[in-house]
Amino acid sequence: MPGPPCKRRSRAERRGGYEKTHMTQRTRKFVGTIALIVVIAVYALLAMAVAMILQVNNASKFVELLYYIFAGLLWVLPAGLLIAWMQKPDG
Repeated sequence: MPGPPCKRRSRAERRGGYEKTHMTQRTRKFVGTIALIVVIAVYALLAMAVAMILQVNNASKFVELLYYIFAGLLWVLPAGLLIAWMQKPDG
């Protein structure tokens, strides 16, 4: 007489019982908002430090202008990626 049929274990059971969970859009927006505030605050402090170094080293006004344009727009790239992640639909 054959024994009881073998039960197939799920992928989560084979990996130690941990199943990959996905964040909901609401959770992503919350985490992303906090991350965005932190990223912008740190970026602003770093940009200010570089601007102070340029002024202390008597960089030309043209170099300062280029830096301010560059630094003023650079934060948009990580912020845009973070916002795109936050807007990703559930499922």
